[in-house]
Amino acid sequence: MTNLSAITPQPQKKYFTVPFPPPEAGITSTIMTITPEMASEILSTTNLDIQRKVRRAAVTFLARQMKEGKWDLNGDAIRFDVNRDNIDGGHRLNACVEAQTPFTTVVVFNLPSKVIETIDTQRQTRSLANIMDIMFNNVQYVTAAASLVEFLLNFKSGRYYSAAKTDTSGSSVSKALSISEKIRFFEENSETLPKFIIDNMSLYTNGDKLLKPKVFLGLKYICDGIDPLKSNTFFSKLATGVGVEDGCPSSFIRTRLIAAKTSNDKKLYLSDIEKMGLVIKGFQYFRLGKKQKSFQIPKTIDGLI
Repeated sequence: MTNLSAITPQPQKKYFTVPFPPPEAGITSTIMTITPEMASEILSTTNLDIQRKVRRAAVTFLARQMKEGKWDLNGDAIRFDVNRDNIDGGHRLNACVEAQTPFTTVVVFNLPSKVIETIDTQRQTRSLANIMDIMFNNVQYVTAAASLVEFLLNFKSGRYYSAAKTDTSGSSVSKALSISEKIRFFEENSETLPKFIIDNMSLYTNGDKLLKPKVFLGLKYICDGIDPLKSNTFFSKLATGVGVEDGCPSSFIRTRLIAAKTSNDKKLYLSDIEKMGLVIKGFQYFRLGKKQKSFQIPKTIDGLI
């Protein structure tokens, strides 16, 4: 049986705020400022079967970007098919409504309805490392640099201070930061960060790797800012075990980190935050010249530095 809906033109949806070109104009594009009123009408008029499930975290993040004036026209388009259904851009439109802030974007009209099958499947999200590699093509260890930027920003903002936060792996913590914030931070510290990574990466790679690279490098960067000479000595001992004498805080730290890494005993497990607290507290003892064979491992890093 012939599917009449496949050959019969669908009635054009009526919009009062969006200036649609006629179907016979074919695929067209323009740059347009979408107001909250326009976004609301688009969302309420589009076929619900077409719209993707809305991720509230993504909407909230984009809304914040719009409110703070950080939205950039980057070429990503709001797309409509020939039936005037919105087939791409739902999160941006929802964010516009939530922020009650207009945003300027490319808009594409009259796409074949079937192209919705290819949207997102052909799109690969660029990581911070990808973008830094493009923008700063002379950055060595670009993946480590990107991870270090994220770690330092999260540390600086206090996102690791909560006792409930036990991991530095990113997830909601890292995604709360925009790519533009991370790039701006790297640019602002471009005099020191690249050189720091080159100078210290071999210390980590030639050591026992008892911490994640970003945690080791991040904590050393922070401690370098407090006392660079003591920091160099402390982290060299921590990484390699060379020159660690009895009573040195580095000895206790290494023993606990090795146990946490190699033992199956759950009692010896240490979260990322506990490891950070262990290292920071040990460094404070070391720089003050205090012998400390053992000490209580902090559950939070708040107030340690």
